Amino acid sequence: MKKLLPLLFMLLTLGASAQSYGYLTFKTTSGAQKSLAMSNLVITFEGGNMIATNDKETATYAVSELSSMFFASTPAAIKNVSLNQASAIKEGTIVKVFNVAGQLVKQFENNACSNIHNLNLPKGVYIIQADGKAMKLNVQ
Repeated sequence: MKKLLPLLFMLLTLGASAQSYGYLTFKTTSGAQKSLAMSNLVITFEGGNMIATNDKETATYAVSELSSMFFASTPAAIKNVSLNQASAIKEGTIVKVFNVAGQLVKQFENNACSNIHNLNLPKGVYIIQADGKAMKLNVQ
């Protein structure tokens, strides 16, 4: 109950400022972000979970795993990618790899010798930045 009160307070107090934004973005403790359109957005709580539903989709989060929520004009721009999708980055492109804390862990020019398949990263979630795009990579 103690964890629900701050979350409920935040939802109630931010309602008035949400009118100029099109999305509510949820950020988990792992760093993953998901945005839902505000159109007919309904948020309910059930069994320690927060359930957000709009006209098109539903997202369910354990309340204990939510680190923040915020309003945004555009949806979260980071997409989940597989290693095969990330390997489609053009040769000669500068690739930056960040951990979820935002620290740069690797930077290289994508070529035949140094590419996305040779990262040798420990298990975790990483953000790859290349060609002006950001992608989320789960290393398992």
